[in-house]
Amino acid sequence: IQSATDNCGNVIVTTVGGTPVIETLSLPLPGGNGNFGNMFDVNAITDITVNSFDVHGDTGAVFDVNVWAKVGTHVGSEDDPAAWTLLDTAIGVVSNGDGVVTPLNLALGYVIPAGETHAFFVSPIGGGFNYHNGTAVGTVAGSDANLEVLEGSAKADDFTGTTFAPRVFEGNVIYQVGTAASTTIDFDCSQLGENLVEVMVTDASGNSSFCTATVNVIDDISPVLVCWDVTIEIGPDGTTAVDPTDLLATTPGVYDVLVIGSDNQSNTEGFTDFTVSVTDAATVEFDWDYTTNDAPGFDSFGYLLNGVYTMLTDPNIGNQSGFASVAVAPGDVFGFRSQTDDNIFGNNETVISNFMPGFEGQFAQANWNLTLTNSDGDAFFVEVIPPGTLSYDNCGITVLAVDVTEVTCADIGTPITATVFASDASGNIASCTSVITVVDLMAPELTCPADQTVDPGAGSLFYEVPDYFATGEATATDNCTDPVVNTTQDPPAGTLLADGVYTVTCTATDDSGNVATCEFELTVESVLGVDDNALDIAIAMYPNPAMNQVTISNSSSIVLEKAAIYDVNGKLVMNVNLQDMQGEKVIDVSQLASGVYMVQIAGEQASVVKRLIKE
Repeated sequence: IQSATDNCGNVIVTTVGGTPVIETLSLPLPGGNGNFGNMFDVNAITDITVNSFDVHGDTGAVFDVNVWAKVGTHVGSEDDPAAWTLLDTAIGVVSNGDGVVTPLNLALGYVIPAGETHAFFVSPIGGGFNYHNGTAVGTVAGSDANLEVLEGSAKADDFTGTTFAPRVFEGNVIYQVGTAASTTIDFDCSQLGENLVEVMVTDASGNSSFCTATVNVIDDISPVLVCWDVTIEIGPDGTTAVDPTDLLATTPGVYDVLVIGSDNQSNTEGFTDFTVSVTDAATVEFDWDYTTNDAPGFDSFGYLLNGVYTMLTDPNIGNQSGFASVAVAPGDVFGFRSQTDDNIFGNNETVISNFMPGFEGQFAQANWNLTLTNSDGDAFFVEVIPPGTLSYDNCGITVLAVDVTEVTCADIGTPITATVFASDASGNIASCTSVITVVDLMAPELTCPADQTVDPGAGSLFYEVPDYFATGEATATDNCTDPVVNTTQDPPAGTLLADGVYTVTCTATDDSGNVATCEFELTVESVLGVDDNALDIAIAMYPNPAMNQVTISNSSSIVLEKAAIYDVNGKLVMNVNLQDMQGEKVIDVSQLASGVYMVQIAGEQASVVKRLIKE
């Protein structure tokens, strides 16, 4: 509105709606005490708009007051600031003292539709509220025809430490029935572009006039993009599509703060212990900030090492802070302790920060164990950077693209600089760069021959192993290396094998060093003919084992020609002429080394292999 005039002056500018009637729901002021804020639920019986609160402050206190709100009950969200919305802060509130409410004079305009439950957290900073114990969280503490205020909890202003419950808020709820008119209108990203707003002005006599304004909501804030360098693996077809979201940096979440506190209300000593088992030697360093609601000397904080408690706090001082360094070794159990002597007058709480070497590795959150001894305290980690992408836009990124859409095998070994582009709905753009390293981690596809049985052939003592890759029986293909030429087999081609069962291993290696292997069984089995069988039966060789000589005896009519002696590696070590042999032939083997030999005895149409052991 550029101007609004009236014959008597003093116009009231509002949005559509009449002048609201202010209502007050008062809760009793029994005069309790406490240094914490109040969390409580409000059930709306009719549509209401909560505008402010009056509080019951400590005498002489001067403080700021935060007012938080959330949809639904506060139960379960006492320690979760992310669940709450900060509505406003009353600055420099001067308490009116015990038994008298102190207005916060806020203009919250917080709407609660009929039938819904919403929660408020009215929390002092630098001062204290009065409140009193209730009967049970959720019990109605005060009500009228429009709303109910329920018993709730007391909590520190930063959502940490012990939750005290049940507690009853002391003060007034300032509200009006219906959805309140306002002199301001909030726009969000869903209202980008032109919006028609109907405005009403009312003078002191209740006379009103209307006009319509066109409000063009714009977003001129560019997205924030944070890239990181990535490694991309090549796929089976030799290519991989580049997803721009993969080039945007993310964080798994950073937990840099640990909070530990103790409370038991038992009038006896209690402990809250938070410990971790040490697997690697380290020097643990940390800052600590200790707060107590009890008198000095009744509570303490320190660290545990193998069950021995070292107190860090000074018993003659209340709130205090400090630094500590502790050497730990494998097998140790390290931890923190929050101790209380009686705890009738309040709990204690310590914030541990700058923990080195960090809450990761052996000190990761999952490795810590909470032990409560006569205590209902707690210990927990506080997340300082939430998990997720580090890129964002106030109204959301609508277009995300990258100038490198695909990588191939040709890109292996050469870093690629890619640029990611982002745009929001208003056309604001941003970009960042990422260095892509392309790698091939896929081994070749290797196929071995099926298990097979082979015959060395007539008159052959050994089977010569072929080159299975050269024959095409073993094949290798790869997504990036074509052809695959770096192949091996064991036993190698050309190896001479006697009868037996052998495992043949084939390998293939691509240009990136990825190795594939496969195996098959090779059975070498000589097949004897009729004459061979006859000769096998007729030939005897003794003594066996032999020392200096061995005798070959032939009881058949088959004429023998020679005896060839081979070592276990297939090397011919001796040839003996048997053509002049009658029934027996003595062979001198004294020059042979001790071991196992194969003796091939051959005639014109038959042969047989005998095994000789030389002592």
